Amino acid sequence: MSIFQTPLVQLDQAVIVENIGGAPGVIGKAAVAKAAPDGHTIGVVCDTHAVSTSKRSKNMPNVPTIAESGFPGFGAPAWWGVIGPANMPLAITSHIHAAEATPLKNQEVAKKLEAQGIDLVGGGPEVFKPFVEKQMTTWSAFIKANNITE
Repeated sequence: MSIFQTPLVQLDQAVIVENIGGAPGVIGKAAVAKAAPDGHTIGVVCDTHAVSTSKRSKNMPNVPTIAESGFPGFGAPAWWGVIGPANMPLAITSHIHAAEATPLKNQEVAKKLEAQGIDLVGGGPEVFKPFVEKQMTTWSAFIKANNITE
């Protein structure tokens, strides 16, 4: 029986686990704190021991990085970007970048993302391409060194 089936049986009602980005952190705790005290909204207590980014999170400044926790040089940020086919003309790339970057310049959007612990970096292909290449090199080496095949 899974951890989520037990409450279902004991409470004699459906248990819905809502998957929300950032829920284990500040976002989830805020939602639980603001919910009606009727027992329908609860949070599983999680303790964050380290963050995977190379710098501490602004939202959790007292939580060390994995690198600070004994693994020097470790940094594995979550990232999002738009990738197109090789040799796309610069005019098209620039046009797409401008359209994608515009919402991130909106202060309301930026504040919502930062509240979720997302550090906005931005930048066009001149920033993103070297970043992706570094990620590919880093994780390819990790996969090979650990004989990961699947």
